[in-house]
Amino acid sequence: MRLTLRTLLAYLDDALDPAQAKVIGQKLAESPSALELVERIRKVTRRRGLSTPPTSTEQGSPSDPNTVAAYLSDALSADQIAEFEATCLASDVHLAEVAACHQILTLVISEQVLVPPTAVRRMYGLVKGRESIPNRKPGNTIPVGGLPGDAGHAMDDSDAPYLLGMSAYSQSQPIVLRVLKWSAVAALVFGFAVASYMAWPSVRVPTSPTPQDVAQIVPTVPVGKPTTEEIKPPPVIKPEEPKLEEPKPMPPVVVPSKPVEPPVEPAPPAEPQMGRIVVAKLEMQDDHVLVTRDPEDGSWSRVASGGELTSSDRLVCLPGYRTKLKFDSGLTAELWGNLPELLGFPVLDTAVTLHIAPQGFDAELTLHVGRIYFNTTKAGGAKVRVRFLKEIWDITLPDSKTEVVLERSNELTPGQPPESPQSVAVLSTISGSSKLKTRLKEYPAIPAKQIMLWTSKGRALEGPRVSDPKLKEPDAAYFDRFAVLPNVAIAKPTRAALEKFAKLLQPRKSVSDKLTETQQVDIAKLNDEAVFGCRFALYAFASLGEFSRVIDALNDSERPFCRMTAILALRAALATQPNLEASVRTLAQDKFRMTKKAAESWVGLLYGLTNSERIDTATIDSLVVGLSASEIAERELNFFLLSQIVDPTAQFNKELMSFDAGGSTDRREAGARLWKRRMDEFKAALKAMPPK
Repeated sequence: MRLTLRTLLAYLDDALDPAQAKVIGQKLAESPSALELVERIRKVTRRRGLSTPPTSTEQGSPSDPNTVAAYLSDALSADQIAEFEATCLASDVHLAEVAACHQILTLVISEQVLVPPTAVRRMYGLVKGRESIPNRKPGNTIPVGGLPGDAGHAMDDSDAPYLLGMSAYSQSQPIVLRVLKWSAVAALVFGFAVASYMAWPSVRVPTSPTPQDVAQIVPTVPVGKPTTEEIKPPPVIKPEEPKLEEPKPMPPVVVPSKPVEPPVEPAPPAEPQMGRIVVAKLEMQDDHVLVTRDPEDGSWSRVASGGELTSSDRLVCLPGYRTKLKFDSGLTAELWGNLPELLGFPVLDTAVTLHIAPQGFDAELTLHVGRIYFNTTKAGGAKVRVRFLKEIWDITLPDSKTEVVLERSNELTPGQPPESPQSVAVLSTISGSSKLKTRLKEYPAIPAKQIMLWTSKGRALEGPRVSDPKLKEPDAAYFDRFAVLPNVAIAKPTRAALEKFAKLLQPRKSVSDKLTETQQVDIAKLNDEAVFGCRFALYAFASLGEFSRVIDALNDSERPFCRMTAILALRAALATQPNLEASVRTLAQDKFRMTKKAAESWVGLLYGLTNSERIDTATIDSLVVGLSASEIAERELNFFLLSQIVDPTAQFNKELMSFDAGGSTDRREAGARLWKRRMDEFKAALKAMPPK
């Protein structure tokens, strides 16, 4: 069933079947404009002093009562319906008229109306012709209007509306009719008086009893048998009072209780519009690297500076880069990528899919992962719809002075079997005051330097409020654009590697080829720039879903930094991309010659360790034994868990961190013994700790 003005009125007046009402209710929840129209209908039908539509004699005009009746009777053509509904949406007067008429008709149809016969005869007597035939069946195009000309006006006076259809006393009636009416009234009054007199009970005045009365009451004494007994008057027999029976208790009325249905969560708005049209452009800057995937062969290529961006295409801002998308409405979306060598943020790449903006919005997109800054040059502000998971956030920037940032990151949830990752979304107002509307609630003001925090597990949407440092929540400084990087010694070669890759990668050329070239650098030519370039390439491969290259890096026996980066990149990919576990497990079986069970265990360890596993002696012993496993990937993952999760303080010990999973057997065994000694001390310290 389509959501039209007529079906909306039927839904509001409860004139639909339950199944149809459910469908319309879902469509209402999906359409903010329809909800606004519902609120508008309720307001205009209650507004006092609202005028009536202008009088129009033009046939088919929205102001013609016949057109309103034909619309409510579904007797208009499709073009006429569109014109009539457009007029109602643009005019409160027409909208109030059709809504009120529909409500009245619904009451008339659903409830029995008692009309006096005199009123029926009088109404049919007002019109002469086919319309005055009482038994005639109405058609779809019967004119609905007032009286023809001035006929019947002379019969009414100022009290006519209060006569409920009865004829009014008027001088226009013949005198004979008036005399007959009054004679009939007088006869009725006289007859009523006589009937009342005859029905009234008569009252007798008590007198002395006569002999005949006594003879009827006292029994006759037989002759010849005189008696000395004195004749006593008969006893006065009082009538027995009726016995009033105690009322029996009525059985309790059992009212069937209607089960309380749980609140229905509003359905999300409709899916994004399908189609491929140009919706934005990439800002003209050569150092920006934004890649897009070909919908036909799935290959990735760079978007040219100033190039057009099409809806339904997945766009990825590679780790470490910044790109700006400009929409025709003046809205700007700045995508941020990051590397651990630059800033300690959980974000690597920023991946989005642009959609065709619905009516009333400047842009619509799906945020898969990453950080976006929104601002606009339009004085009237901008409105953007952002989708992620099952959430739909409508963000409003009231003016050009408002800037907001939205970040979505994902965290792996360790455990056996691995659980789904936790998603965290943070909306913060950089300047001005923004607005947010979700499927469940509307937030009219989010002041500057305050956040809205949402998590997929445990915590619903919270805010607006200032971030809590005790909970390690992102504060205002977290979203600042740093001009000076925290660690210049590491950031400088990383920036140089990013600039070099941006110059090598040409628009519309294969991204995978250049990433492979950046990652596979000759060991003899390794320097800081080449090392960080290799790390960047592995993070980029994981962002683009090319995990075979990342798995291969775990078998690299000569470059430990590649193996460690490959583990971090796989963990980030598992947290971001759904249904990836099976693919990684299959690749591990093929690349590492693992059994299915061993591959499942290895992928499970990629998710990390729970708090209880981190201090479990059996788990720690198993990780230490894993340092001597047969495959490099197994040894590297066990080393990562020991040094990064079980005992992070070991990172400051050069001897422990010198363990090389790809080194010779002697060196590996020596490093494994050092870690065994360290973990024995760690377990002893755990036992010495007082129980909680």
